[in-house]
Amino acid sequence: MTRRFTTLLMAAAIALGASGSLEAQRPRHAETWPAFMQRYIDQDFRANPAFAVQQGKHEYDGQLPDWSETGIRNEIARLHSAIAAAQSHNPRTLTREQRFERDYLIARTRGALFWLESADQPHTNPAYYMNNGLDPSVYVTRPYAPAATRLRAFIAYLHEIPRAARQIRANLRTPLPVSFIDYGKSAFAGFADYYPGDGTAAFADLAGVVAAVEHLASLGHQRIGLVLGPEDHVPSRRKLAGFTAHARRAPENSPVEHALFSLEGGQAATTRLLRHGVTGVICASDVLALGAIRAVRRAGLSVPGDVSVVGYDDSAFMNCTDPPLTTVRQPIESMGKAAVALLVNQIENTDVYPEELLFEPELVVRGSTGRPGTGTAVGALPPFCTQSALGLEPAIFSTRRHGHPGA
Repeated sequence: MTRRFTTLLMAAAIALGASGSLEAQRPRHAETWPAFMQRYIDQDFRANPAFAVQQGKHEYDGQLPDWSETGIRNEIARLHSAIAAAQSHNPRTLTREQRFERDYLIARTRGALFWLESADQPHTNPAYYMNNGLDPSVYVTRPYAPAATRLRAFIAYLHEIPRAARQIRANLRTPLPVSFIDYGKSAFAGFADYYPGDGTAAFADLAGVVAAVEHLASLGHQRIGLVLGPEDHVPSRRKLAGFTAHARRAPENSPVEHALFSLEGGQAATTRLLRHGVTGVICASDVLALGAIRAVRRAGLSVPGDVSVVGYDDSAFMNCTDPPLTTVRQPIESMGKAAVALLVNQIENTDVYPEELLFEPELVVRGSTGRPGTGTAVGALPPFCTQSALGLEPAIFSTRRHGHPGA
């Protein structure tokens, strides 16, 4: 009896010991597999914001990875930690789908580590950066949001480029294969052309106002107002979108007024803006801008000494006003040719693409803009602009008051 009881105790002890040993080998997870997967995905998005944007996570818009030496080391450590955490989950405790996720995550992460550690791509191959965030096409070509929202993201992305370029330059180690060097030169040169070229042209309907805001901001203006046409006017809506999309503009410092496209409308709207303490006014047409100049002077202020004014269109004789008007020039000739071509195609029953044609404007800086409170103008009155030329202004007002083509 005693021998039997002793045998049972020993068997129980062995069983308990084995159980304890198994328990010691089985990690006690504070998080479930779904919770771990969500944490992994969130960390992966933060480490690779360009990939996150491609997946529709637009809270990461405009961001680029940290490609500094410290950032690369941190990413390698994160990936090793992710593999260890995934492996610590016993496959027998997971569902079939979860086991597949576990195996896929480990394989994918090992692949990423291969390129970072074994191939050492950040230090040896410019293509690593092209494939991991430098391409801005998602903001330009994918209509995931209104153009103003995508422009805001594109501008934020462009602000990140200088930092990324410094990190890439510091990372790449010579000598490199000639084919790698040629690829890098071609790719980086392509981006350098793309940023101010097709990338900007894609937002041409917003670019004019953004250029005007950037110009005034560069002169030191912080409170900048906008004078637009009627609220239901589509081009005015686009200008408003470009104005509000500018990343560094605070709403309280950016009042907006609407008016009819006339000298009087511009004067009345600008009078209201002056009550907000603006030092810069951007107008949706040159006629509105001339009305803005009149409002500034009737308030006892000067242009550009106290308030800078920017017009839109670069209409005839705007370089002969007093002061010569800084304005956004539109390619009227190209626009006219395109309009005639579309009309001819319609008359001849030729297929016409149901798309809008957008033309990239350019800012023409003259004498109506300067640093706030200094009385210093950027431009000057051209010598060929005589008093008789200035006397033509009333005629321009009467012929351009309504139906303004570029407003």
